[in-house]
Amino acid sequence: MGSVKYILIAALLGCTSIARAQDSYQKADSTSYSLYLAGNWQQLISYGDQSVKSGIDFPLLHLRVAYAYFITGNYTAALSQYREVLKHDPRNQTANYYAYLSNLYLNRDDAAGYHLALLDDSTYNAKPSPVKFISASVEHGIKFSRNPRRGNGNYTQMGFANTLGYRFVLDESFAYFGQDILHRTFNGLVNNPVKQLEYYGKLNYSANSSLSVFGGYHYLNTKYSVGTYNNHIGLTGLKYASGNTILQADANFGRISDTTFQQYNAQLSIYPKGNLNLYFISRASLLHQDGSKFVFSQTIGTKVFKNFWAEANATIGTLNNYLDADALYVYNAIDIATFKTGATAYCQLSGHVLLYLNYTFEQKKDFYRIEEYKQHSVTGGLTWKF
Repeated sequence: MGSVKYILIAALLGCTSIARAQDSYQKADSTSYSLYLAGNWQQLISYGDQSVKSGIDFPLLHLRVAYAYFITGNYTAALSQYREVLKHDPRNQTANYYAYLSNLYLNRDDAAGYHLALLDDSTYNAKPSPVKFISASVEHGIKFSRNPRRGNGNYTQMGFANTLGYRFVLDESFAYFGQDILHRTFNGLVNNPVKQLEYYGKLNYSANSSLSVFGGYHYLNTKYSVGTYNNHIGLTGLKYASGNTILQADANFGRISDTTFQQYNAQLSIYPKGNLNLYFISRASLLHQDGSKFVFSQTIGTKVFKNFWAEANATIGTLNNYLDADALYVYNAIDIATFKTGATAYCQLSGHVLLYLNYTFEQKKDFYRIEEYKQHSVTGGLTWKF
């Protein structure tokens, strides 16, 4: 009889606990819905966070809090909330649609494609084709210095990006660089111009909403003095997005002129406001080429006012055959740079057109005279988004 009494007490307590949990759920559901309907986004975010911390956690709550983050422009926080929904319901159309948009606004086209592939045609009537052009760009830069033995360098690049299926993004570019290089011989000053043609391709694949992998190839046909060099560079890496950070690790390897090299990079990108209004990118590189060298670069970008961004960067280390921007830019000049810094201004003219202007200062060593000189470069470019 005593054991029956204890069983009844335990059952009563269990029913009471369930009833309280049900009341808490109903309260959280009705309160969050009211805040959602009223558009009280900050209050909804705070209430949702408190509810989850107290153990009240359900998909609709995450969807409402995610939308509050999305509508206030914190896209990384919105993605974190949508991922919670997609853990239990990978085909949730609302979560996938807004995760797609959030990634687009963060310039993460491969991750956006992952969510786009999960959308039904009935959800997104104007669903983009899995194979389409994303953007086209062109840029031209001039490098100049007071070194009388160096003519102005000219760099021109044309680039394209397109999707090959929803999860694949292909970036390609064609470039030309030319510069007069003069050095003194027994016969006086001799000009050995540099002429270089380039092709670059990188394929990104989004494995899931957080992880993407990529591989690429960069070919450079370099003519200098009496020699012609066919240079080949390969790269492979991965990126992982979590919260307001992106971690990237990649390896680069190849042969430039007569030198075999490897470069290993670790990169951390931070978006404190959950968008492109403020960001920090730190990159550490280890170069293996006639010994080991360490290079560190730091980039800081911010939105100054509507449709206008500014970015500053600095790179410290010996930039001999140094690869930047996922091996898009190759520092293989005859004169080695030991330091560079610069700034870029971006102006969004419309939903399709982005203009940018860059200034870069480099400290370089004259290969023939073993002395340092300063080089300046100005680059202007335009990107058209389809």
